Amino acid sequence: RGHMLAASGDAREWGAGLAVGFDPRIRGRGLALRLDAGLGAASSGAFGLWERDVAQVAGAASGESAPEPHLEARMEYGLAAPQGLLTPYWGFAVTGAGERRLRLGARREIGTLMISLQGEIVEGDGSTEQRLTLEGRTDF
Repeated sequence: RGHMLAASGDAREWGAGLAVGFDPRIRGRGLALRLDAGLGAASSGAFGLWERDVAQVAGAASGESAPEPHLEARMEYGLAAPQGLLTPYWGFAVTGAGERRLRLGARREIGTLMISLQGEIVEGDGSTEQRLTLEGRTDF
């Protein structure tokens, strides 16, 4: 999948962010916590293209909207499982625009194979979406 962004004029993007994490796990087992907070476009432009719609990025880059604050938290716990690792996780995110996301899922790792199943509820603009994602990944 790919995205491309083209803008004319004086396109600028700025942001500030803070990330705090706690991850003393050994081989992925145990508790891990992460909290990210920021204002504006604190992530890289490439990350923004993946995480947001191209239209949102173009609007922000052309100065059409004010920088929004955002907060994201994630908690996961890695458990030893036959031939690998099982990691249930929970997370939420809120933005200054009133969008809220709640995620619940589990990731299974066996060698270089990773399979993840995640449910997500997204609320904002007076609407609610439910999403279910199944993702698989391996290294060659």
